Amino acid sequence: MANYQDSPLFPFPAVRFKENTRDICALREKEKGDWRLLCCEEKKALYRASFCQTFAEFQHPTGQWKFCLGWALFATSFTFWMALRDREKCDWRTLCIDEKKALYRASFCQTFAEFQAPTGQWKFCLGWALFATSFTFWMVMFSRHYVWDPLPSSFSKESQKAQLRRMLELRVNPIDGLSSRWDYDNDRWKVAIVLALVGLSVANPTPLGLGLTTLAHAPGVYTSSFINHGYSIPRVVVTAPVAPIIKTVYTTPIVSPIYAHGHGWYH
Repeated sequence: MANYQDSPLFPFPAVRFKENTRDICALREKEKGDWRLLCCEEKKALYRASFCQTFAEFQHPTGQWKFCLGWALFATSFTFWMALRDREKCDWRTLCIDEKKALYRASFCQTFAEFQAPTGQWKFCLGWALFATSFTFWMVMFSRHYVWDPLPSSFSKESQKAQLRRMLELRVNPIDGLSSRWDYDNDRWKVAIVLALVGLSVANPTPLGLGLTTLAHAPGVYTSSFINHGYSIPRVVVTAPVAPIIKTVYTTPIVSPIYAHGHGWYH
């Protein structure tokens, strides 16, 4: 019984690779005419119907020798390991140092001292963390200069000051919101908001504001991380040990009563 096989010893098998189908038969009828009328795809289809591979394809190395070599080495090492196990059943003193080490390594990957020793893997993790941080920083800087649009003018400190002043003038949320914390009679924040600002500046100090790094300045020239609007909140007097920490004078906006009359605003 004839079988198909690709071999350089007989490159033309006795049988074709594929059975004749309707499409292949149509191509074979067309093949009987002028060969130049066939397109490249039709020629390839006719060839693949007769042969599985080209001569160059089945002559190309397949790498099957790696599979065979791997199994041969595995069988050899397994034979040596079984022989060593047989020797282990005899008197232990008859084994040499190398055989004892080989038996130990067959059961354990590392000794107790080896896997207890520092591996230095933290350096690898720290290096990648610093690399990721620096890469993120440079990507943000690149995006800020070349990708993102500049921030609108409403994000500037001057605009924020004007927005806060306007909200106080319009008495926004007078029940329990921003305006409820402003003393319109004395043009300053109420005591509760003053204490809140003190706590905020203690938690977020600046070089010239609150904190252990506060420098000595004359009264009235202290600054803080809060918006400065023009008038100073009285200094908060505290006792030690907090007294060396809280040294900042806060400034607040000047707000005068505004009344709506007609089509304009009058003081």
